[in-house]
Amino acid sequence: MIISVAMATYNGCSYLKDQLASVLSQSVSVDEVVISDDHSDDDTVSIAERLCDTTSVRSVISCNEKTLGFKANFHKAISLCTGDLIFLCDQDDIWEPQKVEHMVSFFDQHPDALAVFSCFSLIDGDGKLFERPSPPHTANGGLLAQEVEDNTAVKISLKTVLHANPCPGCTLAVRASLAKDFVKKSESLLPHDWELCLAAAAQNGLYFLNRPLIRYRIHSGNTLGFHGSETKRDAIARQKAQAARQLNRYRPDERRQLFFDSRANYLEKKSPFSCLRLWFCRDYYRYFSFRERVGDILFCLKA
Repeated sequence: MIISVAMATYNGCSYLKDQLASVLSQSVSVDEVVISDDHSDDDTVSIAERLCDTTSVRSVISCNEKTLGFKANFHKAISLCTGDLIFLCDQDDIWEPQKVEHMVSFFDQHPDALAVFSCFSLIDGDGKLFERPSPPHTANGGLLAQEVEDNTAVKISLKTVLHANPCPGCTLAVRASLAKDFVKKSESLLPHDWELCLAAAAQNGLYFLNRPLIRYRIHSGNTLGFHGSETKRDAIARQKAQAARQLNRYRPDERRQLFFDSRANYLEKKSPFSCLRLWFCRDYYRYFSFRERVGDILFCLKA
């Protein structure tokens, strides 16, 4: 089994050395490191070249002529990988020494798994571990709306992933078959990690391994992260509608798409009477709890 790492970089010289060192010192070695650099204007590329020259691991460093943005840049990195398993990798985290070993073992034991994401610990800009309390009855730092016992694994439903991205992409590994489908069908409208999780869950092949296998760095330069900002209900509904639209490329369902678009439109218009119409839609009960349905009406009434 060939193991690839898909890394997207952009002005990442501050932490890239530690990240690459942790990738290249795994208990089970990776076979290929693919780096797509998004037109950095610092020493990111030269640092990557020096580190890759010190190892026998096959390396590919591709430099974009102009900045594509993190979605398209990850799409490119994934497209250049040749492995059977592809591990997504940011430029500023630290992998635990047995990350690859644990995840490869899980894929071997679960042939139906198309994508697996792990838990993570948090570090600050100086590499110091810290904790951030998660909401009750959640897992994976509050990103997954269900409880999961430590050091166990669960299959993640499509309904769960439609509501929200359940993981940071830097914790995700995917089979080549899923990656090829993603490269072919993605329009880079959603974050790459969310779309890959949607595509895997649509085929009943998404798993969460509740074991912290990376140290996820939170700092001022994060492209995405836990910044604590609050997003309004109508904006979240529009994100879910976009997710449903992209899901159609992997598992077509026009009725589902129409429902998510309608809900987003009603919430944006702050129309409680329109929201009440959704109560006669079967998909409303399929994808949303009673509490969420009442919350939609209350949101519109407060406008």
